[in-house]
Amino acid sequence: KLARGTITRIDGRIDAETVEATALIAAAVGMPVAAVRDAVWPGEPFGEGLFGDYDGRVEFTAARAAFTPTLIGRQVRGALRFGAGEFALEDLDGTLAGGRATAQLTFKRSAMGLSAAARLVLVGADAAALLPGEGRPALTGRIGLQAAVEGAGLSPAALIGALDGSGTITLEDAAFAGLDPKAFGAATRTADQVTTIDADKVRAVVATVLDGGTLAVPRLDAALTVTGGQARIGRIMTLGQGADLMLTGGVDLADATLEARLTLTGPILADGSSATRPDILVTLKGPVATPKRTIDVSALSGWLMLRSVERQARRLDAIESERRDASREPEPAPAAPTPAPSPPVSAALPSATTTDVPPMAPEAAPAPPAPARPHRPARPATSRTSPPAEQPPALPPPLEITPAPGNTRPYRPARQLPPPPPRSTFETLFGPLR
Repeated sequence: KLARGTITRIDGRIDAETVEATALIAAAVGMPVAAVRDAVWPGEPFGEGLFGDYDGRVEFTAARAAFTPTLIGRQVRGALRFGAGEFALEDLDGTLAGGRATAQLTFKRSAMGLSAAARLVLVGADAAALLPGEGRPALTGRIGLQAAVEGAGLSPAALIGALDGSGTITLEDAAFAGLDPKAFGAATRTADQVTTIDADKVRAVVATVLDGGTLAVPRLDAALTVTGGQARIGRIMTLGQGADLMLTGGVDLADATLEARLTLTGPILADGSSATRPDILVTLKGPVATPKRTIDVSALSGWLMLRSVERQARRLDAIESERRDASREPEPAPAAPTPAPSPPVSAALPSATTTDVPPMAPEAAPAPPAPARPHRPARPATSRTSPPAEQPPALPPPLEITPAPGNTRPYRPARQLPPPPPRSTFETLFGPLR
């Protein structure tokens, strides 16, 4: 305790084993220590605190600095500067949650009450140590943070509600608990065993499988925006092992509550719909340390119904195709064309063929007709009996000339020869002269 008016200038150095950082900040701004430690911001105006006629700078080192009951800094060093209505923690440097941290924190009296400005850089911290929770940690991996905020208000609640700023968050080799990608395969197998998709049964199976594993994310980068005491992360999409994750949400700094939406998108299955991918929505709402989780499988149930319809349609198409193949008979071979009948050729004409008619298959040629004998006048009867006159052999039947089998050429009638010239009486009686 310092007697006002007795000491006006403080300069020096302090080396301590443990520093209660929350108590120091509460004393500086005139707030109860419990309010700073539990992040419960009262609506009463700020007290006078250390803002007085003091002026000076004190450098310090501490092996251990407690910011919250679970957040402990190691090997912290920095400086306290106060004077002219201003109190600041400058050049803070140390180890926080296993990572390297640097920070600046300044409070100053103004016409609007108390104004505050803070800057924090954290590299390579353990996410599980930085964000502790009940039971299994919700997030593991290495986390990085860069943020700068400022605001002003007459009370702690008004000051926190007026903070504005921006920053970035980086996650490396992270794992999100309660987001096991195997839930998509389990839901698909469950849907294949029933004829009707039951959303309640799908939800129960998905919730059980999600709780049993984690989603590994190699890297995640997100932009942080602080407006009106609300720190929010815009919609970001990151590739995970076995599924993709879309994340959006924010934290209300005034009451330390969380509201986030995590959409887990599964892979494209070989026998599923090629147009859409299955989704599982997980919402978190409540205190930062113990938020309530809700699982929504409506999108997944719709995808499973679409997949079932597609599979049934393909099955019916296969059955119909097999039925058509079974009922289909082989087509008969085309019949050979029937040749057109040719007119009969007189046996008296020569058996010469034209070039338009193909040669016939070799057969026994008919005997040529005997030459006609010349007519001789009847001799007077004598006592000697005359032998009976010779009868010419019978002519063979008319010969039909048709195209050979398989010949598709159109039929052309044989060329008709001109009739022979008329014979004279001499040639009729004695035959043609040679």
